[in-house]
Amino acid sequence: EVYIIGGFNNFELNKEYQLEFDEQSNIWKTRLLLKQGIYNYLFVTKNKEGVLDASSINGSFLNTENAYQILFHYKDFDLNYDRVIGYEKIYSSDLGL
Repeated sequence: EVYIIGGFNNFELNKEYQLEFDEQSNIWKTRLLLKQGIYNYLFVTKNKEGVLDASSINGSFLNTENAYQILFHYKDFDLNYDRVIGYEKIYSSDLGL
């Protein structure tokens, strides 16, 4: 079973938000009435035991590496401007994250 959950349904499973597989077009689909706006949502699957899994459809970014760029600057009040005095690029894999 595949569901769509989000703030519009309080992230709760409901048959109204269950997707159906259309074999002719080979896609999962449903029809919802939503107000105009921006929505955050997630597709989840539910197995026979009732356990939800979001990573089977959406993927998992648990092991994604992030790069952080750090700029060190100095404000010289006499000359009235800022200067970059250092730069460092750090990767999350180097931090053990």
